[in-house]
Amino acid sequence: MWPRIVEILIAAWLLVAHFVLHYDGWADFFAAGMIVLLASLSLWERLSKIHLLEIVPISLLLYVSYTYPNYQLPFSLQNFIVTVLTLLFFFIIPSDATQPPKAWRVFLKKFDSKEE
Repeated sequence: MWPRIVEILIAAWLLVAHFVLHYDGWADFFAAGMIVLLASLSLWERLSKIHLLEIVPISLLLYVSYTYPNYQLPFSLQNFIVTVLTLLFFFIIPSDATQPPKAWRVFLKKFDSKEE
């Protein structure tokens, strides 16, 4: 669960950076919204892997928004690159990273039931 919280904080940075770094555009708002949506949906057990969809569309969106003529300044590109790289660190971590692997949990559950 904690990696998804960090991803939501990364989205918050994208929103704040728009005003702190004073650049124009809408890509960071859309990317932040997508990150929050996908990270929030992955907290639901049935959609626990949906956060894996974050990296490709969001990184492509941020790249295309920079390459669009007269859209961004170089410091905004640097911000987007660092943000996407930071997101890469966390999107590969599963939502239940603080628990043992599922196979171990099943084994331990069987083991605990035999003791009773």
